[in-house]
Amino acid sequence: MLIFLLLTDAAIIGFHVLLGLMVMAGQLPEIPARYSIGHDWSIGEMSNYIKWFSLIVVMLAAWERWGSPIFPALAFLFTVALLDDSTQIHENNNEFAGRVSHLDGSETSFFHELVIWIVLGLIVAVPLLLSWLRTDRQIKSWVIRLLALFGGVVFCAVVVDYIHTLPEQSTFWAGVLGVLEDGGEMLFLTAMVSYAVAAIRPQDHVLRLGRR
Repeated sequence: MLIFLLLTDAAIIGFHVLLGLMVMAGQLPEIPARYSIGHDWSIGEMSNYIKWFSLIVVMLAAWERWGSPIFPALAFLFTVALLDDSTQIHENNNEFAGRVSHLDGSETSFFHELVIWIVLGLIVAVPLLLSWLRTDRQIKSWVIRLLALFGGVVFCAVVVDYIHTLPEQSTFWAGVLGVLEDGGEMLFLTAMVSYAVAAIRPQDHVLRLGRR
């Protein structure tokens, strides 16, 4: 599965880069939205939606197999991530974030988006923390590695996204940072799905806990 997903990601990212080079050469006015990995509901973004949904299904399957409360909590986390990614929650609530944060003037919309991310983070943190206290140590070890990969997604979505706002847009470096941001999210999500699916395959015995 990992190889297939990586090849798919490489093809989508590579085609985006090719179109970007054509734009720079004056052969295209802009990258068509369908093929831009940074555009909502593009082919690249839809592949991410499928990955989030796959993670939700895998977590529910793991809950059925092992019964640990951490799995539905993770499913909730990935559901919120899917909703945010597909409906642009953090991008479409700048007015609310502005009232909460009192940021205006020179403050950019990025910080408003950061407020929404913090609110969403607090919402998902409660069930995660409560379920963590009732989770087997071996499962915790597995979850830590999965969340480390999720941290890679967050790093690209927050840190690289912020750096992406610094250079003048429609420049070479803005394009490179855009690929690092959106392509990085795709690759970390691929790693998460592959790691999670491997854990529930009986022949792999990643968790080695058997059925409940």
